Amino acid sequence: MKNILVPIEMHSAIESVLQTALLLGQRFDSYIEGMLLGPDLLDLIKPCLPYIDYFMPGLEEAEMMTGLTERMEIIKYFLDNGARHTVFKMGARGSSIAWYADGKIEEIRIPVFKTTLIDTTGCGDAYCAGFITGLLNGFDLRKSGLLGAAAGSLVASGLGSDAGIVDLKSTLAYMESGEILPLAD
Repeated sequence: MKNILVPIEMHSAIESVLQTALLLGQRFDSYIEGMLLGPDLLDLIKPCLPYIDYFMPGLEEAEMMTGLTERMEIIKYFLDNGARHTVFKMGARGSSIAWYADGKIEEIRIPVFKTTLIDTTGCGDAYCAGFITGLLNGFDLRKSGLLGAAAGSLVASGLGSDAGIVDLKSTLAYMESGEILPLAD
């Protein structure tokens, strides 16, 4: 799994790059920076979805891209267009990890950890980093999502985009001992 930042003027070539990388055995996740959101973003992303293992926008970003408002409809849209998993960050409502299994959409909802909220700058980035770290360490989807939620919670407890995060060991300890809040919906 690799992360690639592609300048907007090069998006016409990205599908070819992803096809070649897939043939070479490389896998990808996709994280969408909010500043790239615009009317043409879906046109840029849609051809790449069949090469994306974990498509990780915020739910609000996915709503803006598709024009849809129901989470399950949005999940279906991205899965039907080739993404192998959707991983939607939903702020205080937690996160959603979804995929097709036997022709049916499966979804895991991940709650948030109780924290003293100071600054949410970087929480989505921290979630993605924690989720990917979990996958790279062999965690299942639920545990990877919980690591992402723990990382996001720790960042929210401090001022700045990486506040609260010390190292993987302490983040894992927080994941195991932190208070999990009930899912909001």
